[in-house]
Amino acid sequence: MARRKKVEVEVLDFSSVQEAQSTKEKCEQKLEKYPLARLIAIIASVCGVIGGFGMLSGGSSLFYFLFEMAVFGAIATYVLIGGLGLGVRCAGKIAVAGWYLIPFFPIDIFVFIFAFIFALYALLLMPIIILRSVKKKIQEDLRDAESYLAEQVV
Repeated sequence: MARRKKVEVEVLDFSSVQEAQSTKEKCEQKLEKYPLARLIAIIASVCGVIGGFGMLSGGSSLFYFLFEMAVFGAIATYVLIGGLGLGVRCAGKIAVAGWYLIPFFPIDIFVFIFAFIFALYALLLMPIIILRSVKKKIQEDLRDAESYLAEQVV
């Protein structure tokens, strides 16, 4: 299954009806697990914020525990919704958006580094930020598969 650009949006190209049908089924299964993944992501995000701020202030082992729970919750969220690779790609899009934010040479490198660090923080400690973009990607793939299947039926 190849991807092609269509007016600044990636669209899936399918080689067969079976491939489109399997993609549709996978996307529907991922969207069924989305409410549970969202709940885990909210809990992990709260733990990540409390644990992160607590660790910055030289906190106790409770903050380290919350920090660890946030990381494990983020990994569980990505496994439920489509894999850690999909979460990393969405975090990479945040970093690239930071790169294009300020297009001047010496400054854009620092902005990219800051956006990359923010994307890593969001990936591991604030999975609710990444989860929304993952859901949009899954919905786009589902829409592409359904439109391909509708074209093949007609």
